[in-house]
Amino acid sequence: RPMQPGPGLLLSTLLVAAPAKALHAHVLGPALRRSHAAFSRSSQPASTASLALDGFSGAGGGTGGHGSRGGGGGGGGWDDDDGENIDTHAMLTDAGLHADHVPPDVLAALRAGRIGLPELINWKAVLNSPLARFLASVGYVRDRLIAEPRLLSVLAIELGLGSVCSLTADYAARGANFARELDFVLANQVVITLTNAALVLMLTPAASVCATAAANSNGIPGFFLQSGSFSASQRAACFGLRAAQFAAVGVATAAAGQGLTMGLVAARKRLRVAAARAKGSDVSAGGAGPEVQLAPIGPTCTNYALFMSASSNTRYQIINSVEARCVHLLPPPLRVPMSATVRLFNNYVGSASWIWWAKHQGLQ
Repeated sequence: RPMQPGPGLLLSTLLVAAPAKALHAHVLGPALRRSHAAFSRSSQPASTASLALDGFSGAGGGTGGHGSRGGGGGGGGWDDDDGENIDTHAMLTDAGLHADHVPPDVLAALRAGRIGLPELINWKAVLNSPLARFLASVGYVRDRLIAEPRLLSVLAIELGLGSVCSLTADYAARGANFARELDFVLANQVVITLTNAALVLMLTPAASVCATAAANSNGIPGFFLQSGSFSASQRAACFGLRAAQFAAVGVATAAAGQGLTMGLVAARKRLRVAAARAKGSDVSAGGAGPEVQLAPIGPTCTNYALFMSASSNTRYQIINSVEARCVHLLPPPLRVPMSATVRLFNNYVGSASWIWWAKHQGLQ
């Protein structure tokens, strides 16, 4: 039976910050219904080893490959893996680093010519940030931090908008029940945070640390309008690859959200049944409270995957392209506010679009 939104739900749709928020606030059951920034490899070395929120990297190239922490060479010196002599010691000195401070696979990529001085300077910035250092323990994230020093800033914007707007939407929809349904609110927050982080990371160009990953990337850009000498087929391949990745995130998000909701609803039902029996109420006659109807998980996952691959993929790639080519031209104090404004508008459009699509498919 299609679910009908109430007045509180209609108000919450004006505040929801991303399609993921609309999914969990409007599709995954009455309990939840109540409820990039420029990613391109900088063409200029950073002038300071910091991850400041107001620093935007210029639009530049990038291979889109990524590697993992693994084996590699030792200290600085000369090597000719690619037919060129590369003075790694000089680049390490220019970056203010010692070979012992650089992971072996990053050193090997430097000696092979897959990365250069800008990536070393970005790695020094990672070492100077405790949070970035912690995230860099994951090779997938580390290679993106090396290629894009603004990754932490972009994550802060996207996750901050997501959390604040989702909490606002939850409070507007749940009203006086907000505190009593805090478990649903927290579950919603976990799924939204993971979803937004995945979307940001997928569109971030990665440094070509691993030779195998660099070869497999075939020069595909991080987003389809990223600056660089990419062919039309490479840009088309990027759009198609990201569409598949966004669809996978959509399926995982819908399934995880539905699973959490079903688990919480079942736990609450058991508690109500136990309380009703303790009071001597007739459980079969509804003494344990009304049954909660949840949206069907199969159609929800399918439709959300289609929506993410078509709508979210297109919008986020356009946003990244606009930020890469335009936002960094603004005065530094205006860059983060402009990026946040653009992304907030993008999220609102996505939320409204998903609600329309869900109603059209009979999920609401």
